[in-house]
Amino acid sequence: MASASTPPAAPPSAPAGAVRDQVWIVAVVALGAALSLGAFKLVRQWDDERAELHLSLQAQAAASAVRASAETCDEVLHNLAELLGRRGDLSRAEFAEVARPLLQRHPGLRALEWVPVVAPAERARVESQARSELARPFEFTQTNAAGVLVRAADRASHWPILYVEPLAGNEAALGYDLAVGPSRAELGRARDLADLVLSRPIRLVQEPERQLGYVAVMPVYGGGGVPPAAERPARLTGFVQGVLRTGDFLRSAMRDAPPTALDLMPLDLTPGSPERVVHFLPAKASAGAPVPTEAQMRDGWHTELRMKLGERQFALLFRPAPGALAALRTAHPYGALFSGWVLTLGGALYARTMLRRKARVESEVATRTEELSKTSVRLSSEAAARRQAEREATRQLQLLRTLIDAIPDSIYIKDQTGRFLLLNAASRRVLGLAPGDDGAGRTVHDFPATKVNADAYTADDRAVLTSGQTVINREESFTLPGGGTGWFLTTKVPVRDEAGVITAIVGVSRDITARQRERQALADSEARFRVLFESSPDAVFVESSEGIVLDANPAACRLHAMTRGELLGRHVTELVPAERRAEVSNSFASLFTKVTSILESESLALDGRVVPIELAARRFEYGGKVAALIHVRDISERRRTQVALERRDRILHAVTRAAQTLLHADSWQAATPEVLAELGEATATDAVCLFANETLDGLPAFRVFSTWPPSADAAPAVPLGYDAAGCARWRELLARGETVHGRVRELPASERHIPERKGMKSLALTPIFAGDVWWGFLSLGQADEERDWFSVELEALKTAAEVFGAAIERAVAEAERERIEGRLQETQKLESLGVLAGGIAHDFNNLLTSILGNASLARLDLPPRSPVEPALEQIEQTALRAAELCKQMLAYAGKGRFVVQPLDLTRLVQDTAHLLQVSISKKAVLRFDLAAGLPPVVADASQLRQIVMNLVINASEAIGDRSGIIALHTGLVRADRHYLADTQLAHSLPEGDYVFLEVSDTGCGMTPELKARIFEPFFTTKFTGRGLGLAAVLGIVRGHRGALKVYSEPGKGTTFKLLLPMASGAAVEAPAPSPLADGWRGSGRILLAEDEETVRTVVARVLENLGFTVTVAADGREAAKLFEQEPDAFTLVVMDLTMPHLDGAEAFARMRLLRPDVRVVLMSGFSEHDATITFAGKGLAGFLQKPFELAHLRDKIRAVFEEPAK
Repeated sequence: MASASTPPAAPPSAPAGAVRDQVWIVAVVALGAALSLGAFKLVRQWDDERAELHLSLQAQAAASAVRASAETCDEVLHNLAELLGRRGDLSRAEFAEVARPLLQRHPGLRALEWVPVVAPAERARVESQARSELARPFEFTQTNAAGVLVRAADRASHWPILYVEPLAGNEAALGYDLAVGPSRAELGRARDLADLVLSRPIRLVQEPERQLGYVAVMPVYGGGGVPPAAERPARLTGFVQGVLRTGDFLRSAMRDAPPTALDLMPLDLTPGSPERVVHFLPAKASAGAPVPTEAQMRDGWHTELRMKLGERQFALLFRPAPGALAALRTAHPYGALFSGWVLTLGGALYARTMLRRKARVESEVATRTEELSKTSVRLSSEAAARRQAEREATRQLQLLRTLIDAIPDSIYIKDQTGRFLLLNAASRRVLGLAPGDDGAGRTVHDFPATKVNADAYTADDRAVLTSGQTVINREESFTLPGGGTGWFLTTKVPVRDEAGVITAIVGVSRDITARQRERQALADSEARFRVLFESSPDAVFVESSEGIVLDANPAACRLHAMTRGELLGRHVTELVPAERRAEVSNSFASLFTKVTSILESESLALDGRVVPIELAARRFEYGGKVAALIHVRDISERRRTQVALERRDRILHAVTRAAQTLLHADSWQAATPEVLAELGEATATDAVCLFANETLDGLPAFRVFSTWPPSADAAPAVPLGYDAAGCARWRELLARGETVHGRVRELPASERHIPERKGMKSLALTPIFAGDVWWGFLSLGQADEERDWFSVELEALKTAAEVFGAAIERAVAEAERERIEGRLQETQKLESLGVLAGGIAHDFNNLLTSILGNASLARLDLPPRSPVEPALEQIEQTALRAAELCKQMLAYAGKGRFVVQPLDLTRLVQDTAHLLQVSISKKAVLRFDLAAGLPPVVADASQLRQIVMNLVINASEAIGDRSGIIALHTGLVRADRHYLADTQLAHSLPEGDYVFLEVSDTGCGMTPELKARIFEPFFTTKFTGRGLGLAAVLGIVRGHRGALKVYSEPGKGTTFKLLLPMASGAAVEAPAPSPLADGWRGSGRILLAEDEETVRTVVARVLENLGFTVTVAADGREAAKLFEQEPDAFTLVVMDLTMPHLDGAEAFARMRLLRPDVRVVLMSGFSEHDATITFAGKGLAGFLQKPFELAHLRDKIRAVFEEPAK
């Protein structure tokens, strides 16, 4: 019976099985390769999209920064235009002070310029003021056809560049008239649009990097704000210009977020722009590469972002720098490709292994019994199913692994001991693993990135394993590869087995380092804002759109004298005066604009004080709502300064007018009321007074010199002593050049009664100095209010006082000049007469010498009792009287014979008393008041006796036939400059102590006209007078370097006061001459030199009678020649001082060269002092003053021969 079972199939042949196995293996490899390439392309596409997204975000951040910077520049120009519109008088220094910090904060702005609208009538004033401020030439300029700067032609309106900051490097732009410049069209559009207008691109050739730039123009309207279109041309006051450097502008805008991997090319898309490509800003990787074209920038991946500034349209074109995309790409695609290949290889090997196993099984099945055929078929089916399952598992595992590695977050699995079982690509990068290192089996203690916080990670893992609770989004720190701290946002989930036992932990960590830094930066920014907010010296408020105070800093609390709690929640209208609340309520909404609004207002403190303020407001978000950030500055001090400067300017203008008034007035006294009125009107004070210093009972005092308004009381002002009035402090401060000012109630009690009596509540006293002399002071008083006196105002008042002082000093100097000119004319007249008198006396002395000599010779030849002897004696007496007259003439000329020595003036007067007594009238009585112990005077005794005699005789003659008294008084007096100024001959004498002789009489006195002529020579009121007595006195005083003071009134008598400089040492008695024998005779040869023949003849005869041999010479040259021929033949030389050809001094010098021991006696009609002054120390043997008698000549010759030769 046949078996019911199906016989087993015959096994395939060996070659067919091998082919089939190879087909299977090839199929596995082909499938794996296809899947690997698909995964590579998918991951590469995702990687490129991520890199492009990164670059797009960089480009958007950079573009946002550029737009923000452009808006900031717009805001800067708008605010500066607003400031200039409200402050039309902004000075050059203030403009520089405002512009300089703006340029420092915005490096893209190369310069800021102020271009005012100047009418033709104002051109000269503006140019002059600019030249004064700049200290250099300045005028409005324009370029001619050759491109050369020339003076701008006159036109209906000028738009010159008046201010520029910085000035260095922009000097040539100053004064350039933009009304005819290339940008006049942009200025016109800015004026009409009332908004920012940007010029066409210009090339800044003066920059080290040749950049394109733009000129941003903002119109400025008077009073600030934007007027209606119809009013704009009329209210236009000028333009604010900002010069933008494109490259610097872009770099400064993106300095906080620079696109490190992107090249940037800004494009000007405005129609008609001459330059489309305005700049190229390369990334670091592109530095040094050629500048690309726009087409090259658009080749490949690029992004273009657009923006607008003014009316111009711009595009910011970004492209990746060379290698930037490659740098952003990761190894994920290659990892996916490599993993696919590895899995494909593993699958092929696995398939090969399974196929071989299948072959062995089929071989065993073929040898088995038929009973096992069904089992074999079943096993074959299971094997095929298992292979399919394994292949699917492998594919799923690969896909999962690829997906995990592609995720940018770190994913890891740890076992219960904390060892890593799996790390994805992101985790391996964070831990710094080398390629091929999967990190399995290690803990967080083994990696530098996690070693610092390893204990904390381990404790956290242990808590999850113990509690089984999932940790979601916990922040953990780690160490970055380059150093520094990074942050993860970590989620940890426990893994349980089929029994619910926790066997592992799956962790997912997202790198939030960048976000953490942004959050920290935001916190730091908020902290800095809070510090600035709290420490700002200006009051800062945050107010809602409804006007409610949301926040306020300490300065705001101080401004309103409230606590922060009292300020918060108040409405803005509660913080201003009641009269301004409606205005503030209506204008509050205008503060919520995108630009800063600047205006001046008033604020109300809790104590009721109204404080002037300057307010700057800007809209911003606060707590997610629109609010206004308001800066409030207390400008009380600025207002005070402004008031002070206005007062100062008014005073200085009044001072300028006053100076002109005083300069052109006939006298400063006559102009004083007008000047005081101008000062009163300029200072808006109630009273202006001019006080002059005086002396009251020997103490400093002051009196009213002039007042404004004029006092109704016409009584003369009475001096008031400083100390007696309780104003000693005033005297001390004013004498030092300081002012006295303040409220009257704050003055010391002793100083209040004077201003309070006048009803003054405040006063200011300014000293007036005429040269170095404190003349008085200027007083200003305010009666209706307690006025504050500013320092600049007081300085201006000092200037007014200086003008008064200069006028007074000029008047005093003019009076002194007139007095000096009068004295000089008088001195010149007296000196001329003195020269004439001296010359006449000199010539007369020569004649008298001849007369006396011949008379003496004739007397020698007469027999005793000759009838001719009386006649000769009469001739000699007449000649001696004539010689006395010559002496008086020489005395007047100051050339009398002076033998000076220290003398006691009192003793000299006492010794002359008897001679005086017999010389005066019998009806005149002499009275002496002579001081003992006076300092000596260096004088000639005989000359002083002549003064005493002349003055006493004149006094006696003034008394005449009436009874009278002549008083002589000696003493010591201290003479100051004022005292000396009223004396004769004292203009050059120093101040100090002088010995004086005073001769006064009770005679008829003199009129001023007569007193003015008494010292003229030959002027006399007596019929028999010669008019030489007082002239001789004046000459003697002049020769003694003294002074003479005359007091006289008709009918009251006259006083002459002689002042002589006192000397040191003790007075001496003048030695009396020793008598000489009459019969003396000499011998030897004498050389006589005399140009007057009569004198030469007489003297020669006298010398021959004395026993000498005489050789005569007619002049000095002849005498020198005779001496040169026989220098040793002459025992003595007698010669005149004044000779033709060669005078006595020159002849003497030549003789001393030939023979140093020669003895020379000098003759002259002048005094010994004047004649021998040039011979001092040269060994002159003696001096004879003409005229002389025989006895005098004989005595002098004998004295020379009896003294040893020098």
